[in-house]
Amino acid sequence: MKAFLDGCAYLLLRDNPADTLTEYKDTLNAAREIPVSACPAFVEDVLESCRQASDEDDDIDAARFTLLLERLDERTKKHQSPKRSLERARKPRPDTRFDRIERIKRLFPGCTLSLHRVDTENRFVMGGDAYAIDEAVEAYQPIDTAEGEWYEMDEVWVVCEADGRLHFYDQRLEPIADEMIHPV
Repeated sequence: MKAFLDGCAYLLLRDNPADTLTEYKDTLNAAREIPVSACPAFVEDVLESCRQASDEDDDIDAARFTLLLERLDERTKKHQSPKRSLERARKPRPDTRFDRIERIKRLFPGCTLSLHRVDTENRFVMGGDAYAIDEAVEAYQPIDTAEGEWYEMDEVWVVCEADGRLHFYDQRLEPIADEMIHPV
């Protein structure tokens, strides 16, 4: 009951009033904020001078604020690892299953994709018709382990174009040559 009421309170208070913070937001702010006591002395001086400035000193305030931001940027750049940021820049984002499905849908507009279970004899059923994957396709061959045979792949993707032509893809959505799939 307490969790339910806590959830209701969260929903009621998350937008109004503006100064009310949830526990989650309070934690996030604490993690992202830099305490003034952890900054060099000049930062505290700049902040204090900004508080004391009057509304007529807008240009001075803007200059002080810019100075503060520049100094804080310098401080954060010191803590960033250039090697780590270069590694991120060099590494391309790996292809995901979603990316490969989208690529197939662009290649065959209007197609339908279906995933089918492959048995230990490399056979699968689609739409009442049975098919077999040729033994030459290594990904579907068993691997002998200490605990018995292990199959790297046990599913096959079938792409059915609007005109009825079929294309086959392995579990990782890599194409399988049409001559490697035989009707049974």
